[in-house]
Amino acid sequence: MSASNQTVSTADYSAIVAVPAITTPVSTERLFDRNYKENGDSPIDQFLKNSNALNLLWLNGDNISRELATVAFLGYMSAVESYVRSLVRGLILIDPHSLKVAEEKNITFGAALHHSKQLLPEALMDEYSFVHSGNIKETFKGLIGIDLSLDERVVKEFDKICQLRHCCVHRFGKLGAKNAMKLGLNTHNSLFEKPLILGKDELNLIAGNIRS
Repeated sequence: MSASNQTVSTADYSAIVAVPAITTPVSTERLFDRNYKENGDSPIDQFLKNSNALNLLWLNGDNISRELATVAFLGYMSAVESYVRSLVRGLILIDPHSLKVAEEKNITFGAALHHSKQLLPEALMDEYSFVHSGNIKETFKGLIGIDLSLDERVVKEFDKICQLRHCCVHRFGKLGAKNAMKLGLNTHNSLFEKPLILGKDELNLIAGNIRS
């Protein structure tokens, strides 16, 4: 079709598509608690406290929406990542072997300039992510020289849950081809682009397995 035969719509859709211009930018520096201080809890205590706080969001209700279940699920995964980071940081601070290995690692000048001594090991993990068990093992080996020995069943279950996390973070819960391959095409080949639906029972099972 030539350009001369094309019709350009001039209809006004503002009444049904209300997208106002940005008038107030987000001041990110105001969104963090400046008065917060680490309370000295162990990494596992922090993890349990964070998980229990998430439980309060939904366990007492009769039903849970798909959206809230997804948010809670991502919260549990965030609690796991925070636990791993806190554990690595703690080992560097108290274990001579871990400290010796970490001494050879580089951090950014900004981190060295502004981090407190107790929190400085966090800067070592700025470029690390924990999207599956392999990343966690690589972090322990690379940063503190520890070869993690993990139960194979636990690893398999955690990696499955990590694939669900990927669907939620990147596809609003829908199953992508790569995720399906990781989870098993023989059981997921008819579920491409289908959304994840978590009810109370499913979320409770996932939360329990994460704690295990």
